[in-house]
Amino acid sequence: MKLDKPAKVGYGVFREGVDWSTVIGAAQRNYERSLKEETKPVLSISKALDYQDLILEQSKEIEKLKEVIDKALEKCYTGIRKQGGDYYLELVESILKGVIK
Repeated sequence: MKLDKPAKVGYGVFREGVDWSTVIGAAQRNYERSLKEETKPVLSISKALDYQDLILEQSKEIEKLKEVIDKALEKCYTGIRKQGGDYYLELVESILKGVIK
């Protein structure tokens, strides 16, 4: 018997007219090969722990940066309250534009 439509096995495509036995043989070989292949995790546990440390380190740096920004903004607002000048208003706006994009 021959295929009356294309058939796909793994990444291979068999066209019309190919013997069924050829397609079945390819499917069986594909299955056997899949049993022998070792399934590798996408990310090893040791790599995940390395990334976890990196993420925690970056989180701490982000928190420090937030503190610096908060202090700078507080100084600007204090200056605005004391002097009411446009300079401080522009300074606050430029800081906010740099932080919030």
